[in-house]
Amino acid sequence: NNCTLTANSAGRGGGANSCTLNNCTLNVNSASGSGFYGDGGGAFGSTLNTCSITGNSAEQRGGGASAARLSNCTLTGNWTYGNGGGANGSTINNCVLYMNYITGA
Repeated sequence: NNCTLTANSAGRGGGANSCTLNNCTLNVNSASGSGFYGDGGGAFGSTLNTCSITGNSAEQRGGGASAARLSNCTLTGNWTYGNGGGANGSTINNCVLYMNYITGA
């Protein structure tokens, strides 16, 4: 709870992977790799409640989050080369998403 995850990197879930975060900030984290990896720059397979997810990137899918459950979150400035600049394959409830994008490789 009430954490800040900044400038981390991983194959999946650069900021967080398979966890629950409440009132957290995820900034400029990245997920890299191909095939099975490169998903969820900010978070992968996680539950995020009232979090700020900003400036994260993923090589494949979900610059901000992938395969995640998001409630009352704000996702801005996240990007990916693949699918879902803000979020991909996620459940989103009462969230604000703006200025997320997909860019060419």
